[in-house]
Amino acid sequence: MNYSAETKPGMADPYWYEWSVGQQYIIDMLNPDNRIQCVELQANVKLGLDDVVVTYENGETLFIQVKHTRADDTLTFGNLVSTDNSKSKYSLLGELAKSWSDEKDNYQKTKVCLFTNRRAGNRASSVGEDNSIKRPALRLFWENLQKQLIKVKKFTEIKFPEYELAWNEWKSQLECIEKDEDKLSFLRCLEIETSQVGLTEIEEDLLKRLQCVFNAKINVAKTLLMRLDHALRKWTTSRRISSCITAEDVYTALSVEDNTVSYNHDLIPSEPFFESRNALVNELETELRNGNNRVVFLSGIPGTGKTLLLYDIAMKLSVRHRICMVHCEENGEKWRILHERLQRIDFLADEQIRIEKKSGSQNSGQDSSRDYDQKKQFNYEERKAGTQIPLEKYRGILVDEAHLLSKDKIERLLELSKEQPVIFSSDSEDVISSEEMDKENIKKLENQTDIKVFRLTNRIRTNAELSTFIQNMMHLPPRMNSRGYPHIFVVYANDDVEAENLLSDYIKQGYQWVEIEESERQEAQADLKMQAVRDMDKIVLLLDERYYYDEEGYLRAACFMKNGSSYVRKIFHRLNHAKESIALVVKNNDKVYNTLLDLL
Repeated sequence: MNYSAETKPGMADPYWYEWSVGQQYIIDMLNPDNRIQCVELQANVKLGLDDVVVTYENGETLFIQVKHTRADDTLTFGNLVSTDNSKSKYSLLGELAKSWSDEKDNYQKTKVCLFTNRRAGNRASSVGEDNSIKRPALRLFWENLQKQLIKVKKFTEIKFPEYELAWNEWKSQLECIEKDEDKLSFLRCLEIETSQVGLTEIEEDLLKRLQCVFNAKINVAKTLLMRLDHALRKWTTSRRISSCITAEDVYTALSVEDNTVSYNHDLIPSEPFFESRNALVNELETELRNGNNRVVFLSGIPGTGKTLLLYDIAMKLSVRHRICMVHCEENGEKWRILHERLQRIDFLADEQIRIEKKSGSQNSGQDSSRDYDQKKQFNYEERKAGTQIPLEKYRGILVDEAHLLSKDKIERLLELSKEQPVIFSSDSEDVISSEEMDKENIKKLENQTDIKVFRLTNRIRTNAELSTFIQNMMHLPPRMNSRGYPHIFVVYANDDVEAENLLSDYIKQGYQWVEIEESERQEAQADLKMQAVRDMDKIVLLLDERYYYDEEGYLRAACFMKNGSSYVRKIFHRLNHAKESIALVVKNNDKVYNTLLDLL
């Protein structure tokens, strides 16, 4: 056979085509609206399913088997059911079926996709002795099969009277699946995508996707694609630590910093990063301007962009009205920088909320802030002194980290909401056991008759590794499948001495030790430490004998703090302050230690 430059054996087209298909999903993963948790190239699963594996946040896993041809060719019924004994004892369909059967119990929900640039065959054929087996055109057969799969309840109800022998061929490739109901499940989760574009067109599509995600020009997109291509040297070879590629891995490869507000940005982005966020902001703005609800409750897991949304709505509302933003954590210097850049928004601390209600003279309780309007709206020394600010003068109040507010401050803000809109933003605590949660304050908000609730379900924080681990640590996933967490470290200490030595070692490495103490004095000190390190990259935490996992997989503590607070709840919120790395020192607790190792 004479080969052309395009068909020469050894050319890497099939591999680049396969990896480029994977890169499409890798870029899509950067938009949280797609809810992709990770992507794998040459995954550690059975052959036939391993080319590209996409795991979604809802637990669904998509297995993509890529078939590429450098010649203009078709995919036929025979291509799927025929066996080349020199290469494999299974046909293409048989390999997909067997691999799915072997792997299905390891996943919550699966889809299998055969992805190829070949065209679906449009012509019937005959094979066998005397051409007795009539095989249908693949395109027409597949369309007919999909219609039947919608209607039938049993595998045996599928019929092809005109192509009975060919249907028997097809069924014979599913014999590796024991139960008929599983055969039906396999066919329903199987997708065949033919006539896909070639390598050149996929490259053009990758550039367009990069331009869209980063709002970049074509020359920037080309640079980013080059970096993605270079990353394949690690992602597709034995150099990789894990087969799972997360958004954090992609941002690292692209050398792109995250776009999440964590009080450490000199300038706040002018608008949300993704389209779904823009729609939500518009809905929030409309509700506040025209709606009947004076209270808005914005909740979501850490990293879903709640703070970013608050800043965006504050910027929009502050064009015409006086707006303040209340932060429920100490970080005065960072707020001062923000105030200098965003003059029309006042940044306050939660302790500046005046608890006492106005009574008698209009000037009651306002002496400490009588010169407030004549100064800069934010004064760090004033803030340190605990000066309370009259919030009545604002036309809108936005509260970040509302789950940290005391009951009396929530009541005060709800009272103010009768005259001006108030937006509360709070971390969702769904991964914490109900017995460990202090729901009183949040319930007080959710039970308001005039409240509008918005829930964010997808993350935009780029460090998906830490976020995913924290979620899984607090509530164990149904399937303990190691995804690889290169920035999570779990070590064991037999006693106090070993624990102290390990903690000291991590502190020397630049980790901030987060203490979870019981006494009020120690708790206050711990809070101050945490407040001072709101932006710390690395955090080390001690887990001792009090912690355990209950029957439902929730992390629990055997006791509560003297003030009634939950140790587990403290752990959850403090771990979410970490940006780069987490170290867990487990002291004299084999069960928790082994469970965490299983997660890793």
